[in-house]
Amino acid sequence: MAGIACVSYFALRLILLAVTINPAVPPDEASHYGRIYFYSKTIGIPHNGPETYSFSLLTNIPYLYYYAMGKIVLLNIGGMPNLLFLRLVNAVLSLMTVWVGFAWARMVMGGRIAPLLLLVIMTNTPMFTFLSASVNYDNLANLFAAAAIYSFSQYLKTPRFASLNWCIVWLSAGCLTKEAMIPLAVIIAGLFAMRIFSRCIRSHAGVRPLRPQTNTFGLAPIFLTILLVTLNVRLYCGNMMSYGKLVPDFDRVVGVENAKKERIFARGWCYSNYANGVLSYEGALKAADSIQHPGDRLDAIAMIRQVRHARESGFKPMGRLAYAAAWSDIMLGRIYGIAAHRTMEKRGVDLAAFAIVWIMAIVVFVLRFRPGAGSAPLMYSYLVAVAYVFIIMQIVNYPGYASFGIIGLATQGRYVFPVLVPLCGFLAGTLASGSRPIVNFISFSALSTVFIIMDFPYFLSHVDWTWFY
Repeated sequence: MAGIACVSYFALRLILLAVTINPAVPPDEASHYGRIYFYSKTIGIPHNGPETYSFSLLTNIPYLYYYAMGKIVLLNIGGMPNLLFLRLVNAVLSLMTVWVGFAWARMVMGGRIAPLLLLVIMTNTPMFTFLSASVNYDNLANLFAAAAIYSFSQYLKTPRFASLNWCIVWLSAGCLTKEAMIPLAVIIAGLFAMRIFSRCIRSHAGVRPLRPQTNTFGLAPIFLTILLVTLNVRLYCGNMMSYGKLVPDFDRVVGVENAKKERIFARGWCYSNYANGVLSYEGALKAADSIQHPGDRLDAIAMIRQVRHARESGFKPMGRLAYAAAWSDIMLGRIYGIAAHRTMEKRGVDLAAFAIVWIMAIVVFVLRFRPGAGSAPLMYSYLVAVAYVFIIMQIVNYPGYASFGIIGLATQGRYVFPVLVPLCGFLAGTLASGSRPIVNFISFSALSTVFIIMDFPYFLSHVDWTWFY
């Protein structure tokens, strides 16, 4: 009953946000909506052209989200605005993600308190809530990521071909949705190989081969895997052969002048070319002034000024350990706050509660952890989350910081949402699954209060009219 109430409260908030939020506020919603529009006008993949340049590439990109939404929007025959219709569809995707997360928690944790706490934490994570009510390919990617982690955990619990097969299906579909799913696929593949190797070492007799079911239901995911893997190979290998990158830069496909008509490329082109010495400071500011989107224009100007400050002050990047601390502080503020074209990041006292929760969870986990203790699906899920966060922090974000001196560059809380389920599971499983029921209940009550109050009530008390229609 408590779980139903929690999900219902989440769904009502998503509907309210979907109906009221100004389209200029959600992250990149205009670009996603524009791409969906052109995908809805054709059976296959649309072509790039003068009318599409402002929405970035339509070809040579992971396209599953745009293709699916482009066909689903055609079902909107009741007169509802297409944007609202698509926002509600995305809300359903996030509700499905929450359901998968809850099912994962029940499978790997057991009990009632910890899975319910995971449900409360997920549905009261402000950036996840806000993103879920907007048109964004992250919502489908997050669903596929959660489903892949669930299937992988299911395989670890009871090794069956079907579980492994479905894990591959979800990862393949995710990679066709967003390039950032590729690291998750590599991590899970690596952990699977490590698991097989360790079992071989222990048994000295190898691992009993997994046998697929030969009925129609068993063969369907096999054919689906073949199809999705083939489409991934065609997309990414084709891009590597033609452009030398998994996803080519916009300007490599349509030329620089055409690419500059898209706001995100134009923003990056201004500050990166100034940092690389191609543009003077005045030239970079002049180029930034031509960006039509006011938020991106101001962002570009601010980044150019930060690059100039770093250059004039003799900037030397901090070490990776110090960067990890600074990055974590920024990410917490943008996960438990909102980072979009309008921001409501949590800082200072507002952020302290979440920092304390995470520090407590890490300390409790370290004190309780014993090698070999705990369920393998749970521990492997934690490893997936840690590895993915490490890749985003140190391999994706740190080089950009070291090059431009902008510590918050491309540091968005939503970028770690592919592993949101195990991250929330870490908090719930560590702080509310001890041996004393009364302690678990107190932890559940305290954490639920913090997360619920600091999401929607906090949003309502800090928002202004510019966020709404």
